Amino acid sequence: SSDRFVGRLDTHGKVTTLVTADDLPTDLPASTPDDEHFDDEPAFAIATDNAGNVVAADSRAASLWRITPDGTVTRLVGARGTGNSGHGGPADQAQVSQHLTDVAVDDEGTIYFVDAGNSSIKRIDADGTITSIAPAIHLHRPVRNIAIGPDGDILGSTHTQIVRVGTRRAQPGAAPQPSTWSPVAGADTGTVRTVAGGGHQGSRDDETFESSPPPVDTIPEHGLAPIGKGAVGPDGSYYIAEPARHVVSKIAPDGTRTVVAGTGNMGTEFSAADGEPARETDLSAPSSVAVGDDGELFIADPGAQRVWRVGPDGTIGTYLKTVDVQAPAGKGETTDISPTDVELDRHGQLYVADAGNAHIVKVSPAGKVTTVAGGGGSYAARLARQAIVEQPTALAVADDGTVYFAERWSSGPLHAVRGVRPDGRIFTVAGGFDDLGGYDGDGGQAPSARLNAPADLAVGPDGTLYIADSKNNRVRAVDRSGRISTVAGTGERTTSGDKGPATAAALHEPITVDVGSDGALVVGTSDRRIRVIDDGTISTLIDLREAGDQQAPRATDVQLNVVSSAAVDPTTGELYFADSGRFYRVDRAGRMHPVDSPALLSLFDNTPRPPTMMAIGPDGTLFVATDEAIWRLPDSGGPVLVAGYGAGRPEDGKIAWETALSQVYQVAVSPDGALYFVDRWGVFRVNDDGRLTAILDRSSQQHRFRIAPAADGVVYVADRAEHRVYRIGPDGKRTVVAGNGEGDVTTEDDYGDGGAATDAVLPSPSDVAVADDHTIYVASFGDIRRIAPNGEITTIHRGSSDSDGTVGPTQLWGVNGNGDLYFSQDGRIAVIANPAGIGFWADMLSTLAWAGALGVLAGAGYLVFRHRALAKAKPSSQYDPWSHSWSNP
Repeated sequence: SSDRFVGRLDTHGKVTTLVTADDLPTDLPASTPDDEHFDDEPAFAIATDNAGNVVAADSRAASLWRITPDGTVTRLVGARGTGNSGHGGPADQAQVSQHLTDVAVDDEGTIYFVDAGNSSIKRIDADGTITSIAPAIHLHRPVRNIAIGPDGDILGSTHTQIVRVGTRRAQPGAAPQPSTWSPVAGADTGTVRTVAGGGHQGSRDDETFESSPPPVDTIPEHGLAPIGKGAVGPDGSYYIAEPARHVVSKIAPDGTRTVVAGTGNMGTEFSAADGEPARETDLSAPSSVAVGDDGELFIADPGAQRVWRVGPDGTIGTYLKTVDVQAPAGKGETTDISPTDVELDRHGQLYVADAGNAHIVKVSPAGKVTTVAGGGGSYAARLARQAIVEQPTALAVADDGTVYFAERWSSGPLHAVRGVRPDGRIFTVAGGFDDLGGYDGDGGQAPSARLNAPADLAVGPDGTLYIADSKNNRVRAVDRSGRISTVAGTGERTTSGDKGPATAAALHEPITVDVGSDGALVVGTSDRRIRVIDDGTISTLIDLREAGDQQAPRATDVQLNVVSSAAVDPTTGELYFADSGRFYRVDRAGRMHPVDSPALLSLFDNTPRPPTMMAIGPDGTLFVATDEAIWRLPDSGGPVLVAGYGAGRPEDGKIAWETALSQVYQVAVSPDGALYFVDRWGVFRVNDDGRLTAILDRSSQQHRFRIAPAADGVVYVADRAEHRVYRIGPDGKRTVVAGNGEGDVTTEDDYGDGGAATDAVLPSPSDVAVADDHTIYVASFGDIRRIAPNGEITTIHRGSSDSDGTVGPTQLWGVNGNGDLYFSQDGRIAVIANPAGIGFWADMLSTLAWAGALGVLAGAGYLVFRHRALAKAKPSSQYDPWSHSWSNP
């Protein structure tokens, strides 16, 4: 209040003043915030702990106070004046700003507060240590208020949103083993293969991607083509809906895949489909399939707004298209359905989750449609038909007629499973409506447990309910007594553990689950693997990623414009790249997809400048950057600010998100998960606690660095101004590994092939990459040069040449798990097979393949010409990492 006091209101309405502003000493001037975000800042922000103490955040004094029930006041932080210091040390020696907007205390007495003036959320532990734990910014908007969630997560509010801004959870486990898949696996050493682009720079028509629709009823996963829900057939085969491919597939017990419905094209007109062969009928993002005892299929197709039936003879027909929707008051109306799941009971009745109309219906074998749940006006109703149902997304039906279902809000998943008993009463099976999502409760009653985005349900022969607990990366089971347990998954979002216990195996977001007649579980995950759990042992039935997505354009048919960044996902081997302000993925079949991660899309919608750079961590986590901020894109939730949007230039020891970045032009992640960036101030590493380590301090803007981080704190730096490549060790020691400092090539011997890399001329190295064995690759004037671990330099790839001797620029995008090198040049992204094994003759053959020459003599002549031409050639254009564009020097 304007009187600036902290008081207590007892149960009788009596107010007792604990402390006034006059009781709190301060040597600071009164705060006069001039920032619009703080113009209504409260006198005090307060919180209480379990002992009855009050913790008050006092912006006027740039201090935190503890006030005991008897009125004793202790200053926790702020005795040393305003500023931003003391991270990792005693709180009473730290400095904070005069913009302390909120405070919270958890059950253990740990204090959290918003130091908005320093763009940070800070924590004071029980031992008095203060640390910065998270940025007080979400999507370029300040976080002003915080609270502690039931799972220990720190929740914050901006002017328009409530977001998760920090966590006390343990960090994820070790990263999975790198994928050894490669587009040139098995190819001869030195083979160069284009993986994206047609070889020319130019404007790309983004309407090309209209044939690749956004995923429907899926859990987004960095743009991976998703799977829908599946069912086990009477012959033991597994049927799975594939929304992005617009087909339904049958997976035989031996893993053979056959398309049984859909052409692969997205349908737009369905009136003439009835009676046609299902394999020749266009579907529109089918989301689920159910299988009858005689092999007939029922397909939920939300894009077509109907449920299809495919008879045993393979012909397709519309089974359900419209329903009568009941209303809480008055008569209902007939409307088209939007089915997300279908399920058959043992009597042949079909249950349909109609998300668009927020209800569940049942269709008898005679075609009679009745409402099972939804359409009511109350969450507290005891009867399912009088209750509110949100958007039902998953169904399962027990032999006794109990119907289980999962739902989602319009804004995201609902972390609960409900059920409808045969008498029509509705009840909660597991989780809760007010839950923010989490994992606990195993061994106890399921309604007291916590789920995280339940995606599918199935009932076993013994009545056990199985839940695909997607964001917990587990399959949970609820037995007939209501007790919940985990039957598969460790919580890690990766894939591991085949031929071992399912509870020790990692599941990559299970989004479909079904049970065979023998009790074996079939689980589909968001990385498009189908896994089987039989008698507690898990195995992989099929990896659907191998089939590709026939609806997306081939990446080599698409014209690229300006590739500003690219990286290989270590967990899949797939290529991601940014071109003209958009992000794309190239799948294993060579098809190109827009990356549609919700976290990424929210950055495009809510930040002043869209991201143009990217890097991928060893666990597949995507990092993106603008020229002034770096973000981590988690599996769920919004983007997390990692660095930037604070105040003051980045320096050694500062918290990354409390600094102001400027002209960021590269981000990179080391094999052991350390994040690095390069901006106008130099090269920096972001440590696990958020602190920065200065790797190389820029003394002049004339220096242009590109980096390649290796494991264990080693970084390789290409310095275009000094014509050298450096190795910087974890102790900061800098060693020249390539280049003699000269930038002009006068004779062919200057290249130094076969000799020491430190004696070679390395004109303006534009990029650098490093393999696991510390083999270094350097781009220089269109060529790619290799520095072996023994220090020997070899030119392994020649850039293309115009008639006047000019060459195209080259950027290096890293080495994959198979040891192959990705690079871009002349409007294409390409990969070189096993560049570590290339010698002189292999180099010549590689040049022939790249340049399109027809004979060895022509190739040899070209190499000689190329060496001599470079003595006087200049690049025809050069990539400028400051502006993310090509320029003519």
